Amino acid sequence: MTAIKFSLNLILSVMLCLAINVHAQDYLEEQQATAPSIDELKKQLESDISNEDYRLQLYYAYIQKGKKADAAQILETGLRHSPDSFKYHFELCPLYLEINQTNKAIYHAQKAVAIEPDNAMAVYNLGLAYGSAGLHQNAIEVFKRAIALDSSKPDFYFDTGVACFNLSYYQEAIAYYEKTLELDPQEARAYFNLGTVYNIMNQKDKAVSYLQKALDILGPFTEEGQKTIGFIEEIRKKDY
Repeated sequence: MTAIKFSLNLILSVMLCLAINVHAQDYLEEQQATAPSIDELKKQLESDISNEDYRLQLYYAYIQKGKKADAAQILETGLRHSPDSFKYHFELCPLYLEINQTNKAIYHAQKAVAIEPDNAMAVYNLGLAYGSAGLHQNAIEVFKRAIALDSSKPDFYFDTGVACFNLSYYQEAIAYYEKTLELDPQEARAYFNLGTVYNIMNQKDKAVSYLQKALDILGPFTEEGQKTIGFIEEIRKKDY
């Protein structure tokens, strides 16, 4: 299971490696400079405690400052005023996943889906929460619902593949990773995971081929690239 844990870690790492062009960076800095302060947003919310937009603005400000506990609390407080707020439940699920409070993530994901059952992203979040809790069969069923609602999202297929892998459904995992690559040929995680599966299935040539494709995308000088090189060398050392 070690290799798949690494590949899951690529989710965040690859996103963090995405370049932001200079003009976009300047725009973001300008937006941050002109945005209301947290104290100003608090006063705004105090003037209309039930206002969902004001509360969400304060939530995002806390997130931007890295104050995740405060961010969670401001939405939990909001649910006392608006218990059926889809946005509050929807935002709390990934936040609780990020801070490893899986039971709370599942609760809020289930609430969000109950409120908007046809919202593909809400359904997908529920699948992620189930997967985080080790409920991989539940995750597969929910991810399939998300795909039925929106078949255009590569992540929906990728994470279904991860859940299948975790139950040793290797052929199914392969099919979902291949579909991921049909939608996004630059998805390094899917190539890496295919290499992992074929290595387990003792198809070493295929394993190395897919890992090399992952490396071509990641580049040899990234942390993920170096780990991929190490994995390739380990396979070759044992089997070539």
